[in-house]
Amino acid sequence: MLPFAGPTVYDRNINRTLIMKTTLLFFLTFILLPINALADDLDVLADPSTPPDQRGEIYQKLAKADLASIGIKLATLIGTHGVISDFGPRTKQPWNEPQLSENDRVEATLLQLWADIKHNEKIRGQNFDTMLSILENPAVGSGRYMVLSELSSSLRFRDPSQPPLDVTLKRLDALAQNENERIDFRMKLVATLFEYADPNAYLDFIIKLSSKEPKPLDQSEAFRFSTPEVTANRLTKENQKRYLEYAFSLLKSIDDGHSGTGYFLARHIGVFLGIKGEFAPDSHLPEYQGQYSLKDSFFQQTVDNARTWWANNSSLY
Repeated sequence: MLPFAGPTVYDRNINRTLIMKTTLLFFLTFILLPINALADDLDVLADPSTPPDQRGEIYQKLAKADLASIGIKLATLIGTHGVISDFGPRTKQPWNEPQLSENDRVEATLLQLWADIKHNEKIRGQNFDTMLSILENPAVGSGRYMVLSELSSSLRFRDPSQPPLDVTLKRLDALAQNENERIDFRMKLVATLFEYADPNAYLDFIIKLSSKEPKPLDQSEAFRFSTPEVTANRLTKENQKRYLEYAFSLLKSIDDGHSGTGYFLARHIGVFLGIKGEFAPDSHLPEYQGQYSLKDSFFQQTVDNARTWWANNSSLY
């Protein structure tokens, strides 16, 4: 009798095949199928025809899931329903809220589910990373705007569980630089980068993107919303000049001399410069009081004050 020589190549291949099949079966049974079931539950939750009691039961089941399991699907559904932030009516049972329409009850339920799962203190850092991954997924559609809004807020109140700031900003930068993304999405990304990264690195990029808007007023709004209220001392002297020249050129292009169009941009520039009152006159003066609100002359005077300031001080830059 020949001594035992160990498993043959054939035996090893059989064992390898069995291991692969077992692993695949485990994945299908314990991971993929439950995730698919949760996705189906989300569809039922978001269906306006679902009875409130059934929606409530599904909510309680889904509230036990984690963001990694249902985050992509949930954010996609929230975007489909036109919700761009996580601020909504917080009730114990939004699916039964009598003061809301059926569609609003769906939206409120989806938002509350997102908030309940996202605010799990035990895995806050993991949820932050999951939200970054959701943001990077184009299939999520409009839901990414909500996710970006939440990420930006989280950066304002950072805690040690979050990934390193430079890692997060690098991922946001990669999205902002992607020309396949929508212009408005890229502008929102770069606004976050302008606030939390070095704004000097993004000023020219913001000017380039805002200049793509077809109308001067749209360009003005794009620039204003993409340059959060930071003080001038965060920019180099060269970029302070660049910022002000572009901002005042926009203000000039939208000023019609009487309606006050440009008021918000003028105030925005005033915040940037640290000017008390941001160029606005005293709103309590009688000449600015209309029957129900401030007269257009108040808003126009703000624009005039800003343009006069630039005429007198542009040489300093």
